Formats: sequence, C-alpha cells, structure tokens
Amino acid sequence: MSAQAPPAAPVLPPVPIRGTIADAWRLMRRYPRLILLPMFAVQVPVAAVSASVTLVLYFTVFSGEPVKAASDLINAGPSGPLFAFLAVSAFEGLFAQVARGATILGTAAALRDRPEPLPNLLDPAFTRLGGLLILAIAPLLLFLGLAATIVGLVLVPYLVLRLGLVMEAYLLDGVTPAGAFRRSWTVLSGSLWRFFLTLLLAITALIVPLFVMSSFSLLIAGGRTTQLLATAAVTLIQGVLVVPMLAFFTAVTTLFYLRVKERHDARLAARN
Repeated sequence: MSAQAPPAAPVLPPVPIRGTIADAWRLMRRYPRLILLPMFAVQVPVAAVSASVTLVLYFTVFSGEPVKAASDLINAGPSGPLFAFLAVSAFEGLFAQVARGATILGTAAALRDRPEPLPNLLDPAFTRLGGLLILAIAPLLLFLGLAATIVGLVLVPYLVLRLGLVMEAYLLDGVTPAGAFRRSWTVLSGSLWRFFLTLLLAITALIVPLFVMSSFSLLIAGGRTTQLLATAAVTLIQGVLVVPMLAFFTAVTTLFYLRVKERHDARLAARN
C-alpha cells in the first residue's frame, strides 16, 4: 500500500490592493487607541518641543536673524539658523521612527483583535531605537551615493520599494536590521508591483489632506515677532494634523507586510 502524499498547502491569492487600503482605514476607525494614539503620543509632543525650541532660539541666540523658510536657509549656506534647523529636523526624524514603530505594533495588535496598553506599544519602539536608526540611515546613505550616478537614478526607486518593509519586518518578526533588509527583499519577490500600486493609492488618498496641511504655511506673514509666533502655531497644528495621515499610511504598509509574508511563507511550505 503506497503512502499518501501530504495535502498541498492552500494557494493564497495575491495581496489585494484596494482591499488592503480599505481594511487599513476600517482598522484605524475601529481601533483608534491602537493605531492613532501611539502616533499622537509621540508626534504631538515632538511638534510642541520643536516649535518651542525654534521660538526660543530666534528670540535669544538668533535675535538678529530674519525668519526664513527652510529652502531659503539651505540656499543661504552654512549658518547658525541652518544648523538649528537641521538639528530640529534630526530630532523630529528620530522620534518619527519611534512613532511609526509603535503604530506598526498597534496595527498588528488591532489585526489580532488584542488590545495593548500604550506603554506596551511604545516600549519596543524605544528599546529597539538603535536598530530603527540603522534601518533609516543605512538606506539613506546608499541612496545618496547611488543618486550621484546615472545608473543609481534608475536603481534607487527600485531599492526604495524593495526595502520598503524593513521596519515592519524588524519590529514584527524580531529580526536584526540585516535580517529585516533580507526579509523585506525576500517577501516582496513577485509582489513588488502590487506594493508600488498600494503605496501609490494610499498616497493619492492623502493628497488633499496633505495640500490642506501645507497651505497653513501661507498664513505666516507680518513682522518678525508675528512670523515667529505664526510659525510655532503652524508647526504645532501640522504636528496634530499629520497624525491620522501617518497612522493610516503605516497601517497600510503593516497590513501589506503581514499579508505578503503570509503568502511567502505559504509558498515556502508548499515547496517543502
């Protein structure tokens, strides 16, 4: 009597594009404490600190400096205000990694229908901050180096997509930064176009809110003191408004990662 072959692993359909967007939106509305709150808890205090520090610097150390937009500071060359702007931007970028990391964990918990207290979402993001920085800085340096060449200009968009799920892999799978790069590269094999179209659709849905948020900068006018106070107010308002947009985008990428990983693991199981 011949031995029966083990049942074949079920073949999962490709990751749905519009379905992932819609599910991320529904998940965010159903579990705001898991998806919106972690982002809010980090982004809003960071925006308040950034606005306050900038205000204090321009009223003290840079009291003789005119108020300039970021593009004007960069074009003007090295200066104290430019250094302060870069330092504040680095501070914001650092905590943006924490905010995204906590939101990734919150989205995964929401998908499992398992509520987690806020400290349980923030703690892993803070304790693994060193790895999150590597995930942000290493690709940036690589992309800047490649962008200086003609081949690099073509290659960079591909690499951005192929490594677009490193944070999700790092936090949800508990791997090292190197393992997260490999994981993102591997699971997106055969699903890169779907990932690109999902990101494109998510960004398209955010175009109008982003435009409205950026238009607040047009309110900055008047004398120096008025401009400084208006800049601080706009920074704080934008810090609040960006929360649901970043949370939604993070929920989209997290859902896509979990779904594409499930399909990748199913294919591996079928081969074995």
